[in-house]
This record gives sequence, C-alpha cells and structure tokens, in this order.
Amino acid sequence: MYLYCILNSKSFSNSTTSIGGLIILSMMIFSSIYTIKGSLATTSGSDGAEQFSAAITNARDQFEDELTTQGQMLVNDMRNAFNIESVQSPLNLAYQYAIIGNLSEAKSELQIATSELDSLIINLTRAGQQMVTISENSSLTADNSTRQMVAGLGDALTQLGVSANELKQNLPTD
Repeated sequence: MYLYCILNSKSFSNSTTSIGGLIILSMMIFSSIYTIKGSLATTSGSDGAEQFSAAITNARDQFEDELTTQGQMLVNDMRNAFNIESVQSPLNLAYQYAIIGNLSEAKSELQIATSELDSLIINLTRAGQQMVTISENSSLTADNSTRQMVAGLGDALTQLGVSANELKQNLPTD
C-alpha cells in the first residue's frame, strides 16, 4: 500500500522507456505552447479585453489539462515498464488473507511481494543511474535543459528506488 502511494506520487528497467517518457513530456509541452500561441493570435486583433482574457484563460486551462493527461500517461508508462503490479498484487492478496485470518497464505504472498520488490528496487535504481549517466554524456547532443530534465528524472527514479527499499523495511517479516 505504501509503495502504491509513492509510485503514484512520483513522476519512473530500461532507459529507453524513460527516454520515451521524456519525449512524450517534451511533445506535451511544445504542443501546449503552440496551442497558447494560436489562442492568443486569434484574439490579439480583437478589441475586447474580455475576449483576450478568455483566450488566456482557455490556453492556461488547456495547458493544465494537457499537463495532467500527459503526466498520468507518463506515470502509467512507468508503472508498466517497471511492472509495479507484480508488487501490488501479492501485497493486496497478503492483506486480504491476513484480514480473514489465513496467515499462512498471507505470509506466502508477502514473500512473493518482497521478492518482486527487490527486483523493482534494483530496476528503479539502475534506470535512474543510467539516466543520470546519459545526462552527463558529453558525446550526446543535448542542450542544458534537456540534460537537466534527464538528470532530474534519473535522480527521481533513484530516489524512488531508495524509498521503495525503505518501505520494504516496514513490511512484516513473520
């Protein structure tokens, strides 16, 4: 349950998927900027301040909606890439078994979840470190903003791995 909350609050075994997320995020930002420019361009010739204000509000709302939609898609892509369900499913089953008093099955599911969590921690940390390394690779053509974004996502993945490891320590062992 704790892992589920952390994974849903962070915005994601391989660096290709992470880079794909970056591309989606970049496309989302640029498409929203073009939408804002288009909205402003259509009203800048009008005389009414209300129309201009409405166009700004509309563009801002479109940008926010697109950011939310694309952010959720990025989170979903990361959940799939790291197979988060492989941890959540046995944790949910362990909880259900524990509630009905079937501790033997609860412990068995908890062992499965712990094993899957170990793999998840390794994959998150590895992907995060690889992204940071990619961001520091001077042979790749990228501007500072892109490098900072890749490094930031890499740091977030690494920290997510650390947090998942800390949460693992809170799981019952018996």
